Amino acid sequence: MKNMILERFKNSLRTREKQHGFLASHTYLIGDLHNHCNISYGHGSLEKAIAFASQQLDFFSITGHFAWPDIASDQDIPISDQVAAYHMEGFRKLQNNWDLYRRKMDAAESESLIPFYSYEYHGLSNGDYTVVLRDTGMNLPPIPEAEDALMNRLRGPADEKEIMFPHHIGYMKGYRGINWETFNEEISPVVEIISLHGCAESRNTPFPYLHTMGPLERSQTMQGGLEQAHHFGVIGCTDHHNASPGSFQSGRTGLWASSFTREGIWRALKERTTTALSGDAAQLALFVDNEPMGSVLFVQDAKPCTVDLYAASYEEIQSIELIHNSRVIRRVHPSDETYVPSRSPTRFIALSFGWGEKGVACQWDVHLEVQGNVLEGVYPRLRGVDVVDPLDTVSDESTSEISRTGSDVHLKTMTSGNPTVHDDATQGFVLEVSGGTAGTLRVSVHAVLGPTVLEREFSLVLEELESGSVSFHLDGFVSPVIHCEKAVTLEQCTAEIHEQLILSPGDHLYARVFQTNRDVAYTSPVSFR
Repeated sequence: MKNMILERFKNSLRTREKQHGFLASHTYLIGDLHNHCNISYGHGSLEKAIAFASQQLDFFSITGHFAWPDIASDQDIPISDQVAAYHMEGFRKLQNNWDLYRRKMDAAESESLIPFYSYEYHGLSNGDYTVVLRDTGMNLPPIPEAEDALMNRLRGPADEKEIMFPHHIGYMKGYRGINWETFNEEISPVVEIISLHGCAESRNTPFPYLHTMGPLERSQTMQGGLEQAHHFGVIGCTDHHNASPGSFQSGRTGLWASSFTREGIWRALKERTTTALSGDAAQLALFVDNEPMGSVLFVQDAKPCTVDLYAASYEEIQSIELIHNSRVIRRVHPSDETYVPSRSPTRFIALSFGWGEKGVACQWDVHLEVQGNVLEGVYPRLRGVDVVDPLDTVSDESTSEISRTGSDVHLKTMTSGNPTVHDDATQGFVLEVSGGTAGTLRVSVHAVLGPTVLEREFSLVLEELESGSVSFHLDGFVSPVIHCEKAVTLEQCTAEIHEQLILSPGDHLYARVFQTNRDVAYTSPVSFR
């Protein structure tokens, strides 16, 4: 996504030359560094996973389950023979598949997609960690037999060629949640706080922990770690177990990289210029005294500091918040501000495809043409069939494809209804168009619904979308639906906060953004020491 923050807030940034220089010299990239397929235990092929990542990510990893050194170490936490067996089989499978994994991942690298190797430790005592490798061609270590193997890695020293980050941190300590006592910020510059497991930012998380592994514990959250004086950046990853890296609204990482290269991404992770996203590629930039998010500022005593927060997305922003020492100190609702007519010709229009009867597959082949306006961008919202429990059974190998040629967008995908009334399994994308409201969207659909082939054409006038959404059923009641959201303006998708705060050693500060589609995004914290 192009640098909307630099373009939208350049007037504000003019008086802050260092901030402008940082944003002008960095590019905002989107990735997923922790997800699974059938190279260990999981579902879906490695080829499917790579193809899925190529549709909507800039960088990615496919993670192999590697080891659980203390699987039998604590008799107070019994583990069934079935659970132990499928884990051990998955670990052996990864060892056997590693050479194939390296070849396929290396072949996936291109000018528009950068892959990283990764593998995962489970741990009762210390929690689970993903190990991301900087370089291609690297080998797996031997499967550890010692119960303290993970602890030895966490003690250090740090290896410049790898990053170990904890994930699903919010589970109970001793039950594969994080152990803040053994956390090492040199080994783990970033922490995963959003995934299919839920969101572990705070007690008031928008996505609770509902997996079989248990509920969220307040002391285990991002805020719990910050209150214990730990410093770390934050990321989101899907932890998807069905070959779907970057699956929409399951967790993604945003980062400000000095270049769209392996080295640039690695440096951003090490420097913590990262954001944790649930879905949309919202751009967040937080500066304290012109230093970017992820920084540590050293101060002798309490001092006044200038805090600047910028947020930009392609979905309407509901609110932006500054959180100081786990307390919201400033909240802005852009939609509640005094209404100002849009001066921008830019509109964002979201289209979704799905609904219909649960379990009834619909194969979509959609062509959309923008007429009378300029198509500036297409932002995919593609989902895999959600799997986080390795014992779930999934056999589908289909994947979604989206492409753009000039003013035309082509989507091939599959939906099969929403699994519950609370789970969204639609597919879609967001259009960025400019040129006013006189344009038209022409949509042609070829759909295969069971034995029935449906051909449909729809026309959407942008002026009509200024006041509300429009929906079309393909074949009557409870048939699949095309839904086009109300157009939103650039002003509705951007917001900023500028504050003067008194900050002291031991303080921490970060920001979060809520969108009207339930998506949430977090900046990495700034810490004061």
